[in-house]
Amino acid sequence: METGEHVAVKLIERRRRRGKRRKVEGGNNNPSSAQAQPHQQPQQPPPPLAPPPPPPTPSSRPFTKYAEREILNHASLSHPHVVELRSVFLTENHLGIAMELASGGDLFALVAASSRGLPEADARWYFQQIVCALDYCHRAGVANRDVKLENALLAEPERPLVKLCDFGYSKHESAQSAPGSRVGTPAYLAPEVVMATAGQTYDGKAADVWSCGVMLYTMLCACYPFGRPEDAGLAADARLRAMLRRILAANAALGDLAVSEPCADLLRGMLVADPSRRLTLARVQSHPWFLEDLPAGVAALNDGLLSEQRAEREREEQEQEESGRSGGTTAVATATTAPAAATTAPAAAAAASTPPRSRRKQTLAEIRALLAEAAAEEEGEGGDNDCDVDEDDDLELDVDDALAGGGGD
Repeated sequence: METGEHVAVKLIERRRRRGKRRKVEGGNNNPSSAQAQPHQQPQQPPPPLAPPPPPPTPSSRPFTKYAEREILNHASLSHPHVVELRSVFLTENHLGIAMELASGGDLFALVAASSRGLPEADARWYFQQIVCALDYCHRAGVANRDVKLENALLAEPERPLVKLCDFGYSKHESAQSAPGSRVGTPAYLAPEVVMATAGQTYDGKAADVWSCGVMLYTMLCACYPFGRPEDAGLAADARLRAMLRRILAANAALGDLAVSEPCADLLRGMLVADPSRRLTLARVQSHPWFLEDLPAGVAALNDGLLSEQRAEREREEQEQEESGRSGGTTAVATATTAPAAATTAPAAAAAASTPPRSRRKQTLAEIRALLAEAAAEEEGEGGDNDCDVDEDDDLELDVDDALAGGGGD
């Protein structure tokens, strides 16, 4: 209403009203469409790419624990290849998150429509953008932990730009506890995530690299690296166990890929079971296959963004301190223009989407205040204001059964 822009709005029912958290998009928690209908079932892609085996349904999470972390981690990020979180608001029944609208669908639909996978050059174009976004997130302290094709949204230009979304399972390295739970989407889970047990932790950033390798493989052949055609006849739980056994053994079907040797070499380095031997994002970005056709300026993009954003945060903190000393109020910050580096391809079209009217973006301080207000209202309604509890709901995958047998090879 203030700027005339179209945005995506994610609504989370407030526990004080419903007793549980629900996404009104009917399970599709990305902002790729402003037309999402409640309880809409996701469209089934054509074979051979099928949805991954479903995990057991997790228990509902209170938004004071789950959504708070998602919102704060997402709001701390500002990058041409990350969907921008614009503002958070409260209604009587919902907590609303207004985000940049990415109206070109997602990579899952694009790959599924290709039937046999994307050409290697096209897959590299999308992969470069995903890696650029993840490198920025990791250097900003945020591990996503749910990197997958469905969470890579597309803008509308002829050769679409990728924007990562959904930070519901994200962890910040300094603001939250170390990752230690089995969360994510089974087909993309790293072995250390599958094997996670109570009291153990793992490197969420290394797990993101594994998931990124799964994305690249799937883009290239429109099937998952740890699935097999013969699994199609299995029941869902048996199919899940078979996939988990292959993940734990890092038994990817790399021989099925008709790709160049440099591409296969990169995949072999990313899909390594031992996270200490797995390629880091820095090494991925120096790999010859990744560097091929990399647009000028991309390598320096994140350096410039992170430097500018650190300076902006320092200015905001200084203004808040000065305001506190003077007894005044701090003016609402407006979104800053991206540095010149942000206009380099493949991030070039991001600047073109900026509307002509001024854009207002909430500060982290404003968002924290709003979340505190919501939590206080829940507490007043008798809810459990457990904002400091940082354990994730576990997918409760039957790892022992997966190791012992159950249909995998």
